Amino acid sequence: MAYTLLRPDSKRPIVLCCDHAGYAVPEELANLGLSDQQLKQHIGWDIGAADVTSYISQALDVTAVFSKYSRLYIDCNRPPASLGSIPEQSDNIIIPGNANLSPEDKIGRAERSLWPYHQALSAALARHWQGDIAPVLISIHSFTPALQGESLRPWQYGLISGHDRRLADGIIAQFRRYPEICLGDNLPYSGFDVSYTLNGHGLSSGIAHIGIEIRQDLIDTAEGVAHYGAVLADVLQCALEDGSLYRVQYH
Repeated sequence: MAYTLLRPDSKRPIVLCCDHAGYAVPEELANLGLSDQQLKQHIGWDIGAADVTSYISQALDVTAVFSKYSRLYIDCNRPPASLGSIPEQSDNIIIPGNANLSPEDKIGRAERSLWPYHQALSAALARHWQGDIAPVLISIHSFTPALQGESLRPWQYGLISGHDRRLADGIIAQFRRYPEICLGDNLPYSGFDVSYTLNGHGLSSGIAHIGIEIRQDLIDTAEGVAHYGAVLADVLQCALEDGSLYRVQYH
């Protein structure tokens, strides 16, 4: 199975997703030529993101969809066949198992991982339409504290949005209750650059959507997940009270 579902029968019109929840690689590909340690670094998955997604799913009683396979096997948040879809190098680390792949190899990976995950996410969103009440999509990611050769990123959380700012603006307003938090708005990544999941499921259908990034060194322990998950759950619970979010709006 390429994905995991939590609380599929939730009655709330809210769906979480985690594109980089796992670091699995099919056994026959031998970790893509990487060591176990390398595969479990930030290049292989979003450290802590699955745990935070699970925390939020339980705290808010909402459905969550998780990918299983490593982003190095195929990245579920990149257009298939794009340069970033199956990277041959990530943060200056060569990925031997991704070199010289045939079109058939790439199609096989998409059919095994990317398409089943996105079909499961589409189905979850479809189940949560309630008449003219549209679901909301929240994508949870995590980011490395610093890329090789770069300085520490100061943000604890980052919001990723594009043309639809409904959720972003509401969440920013709620984070003002936490002055100790350094919040990035389209930082460290911009929704105008990397948003395959949000564009494909959110922007195209007019439902409110947001990507949320959390710095990995803050959520790589159970204590960190509980603390930063609780803050985020509180912020989201309040922001999601806005009834206008549950209406289709094209941008």
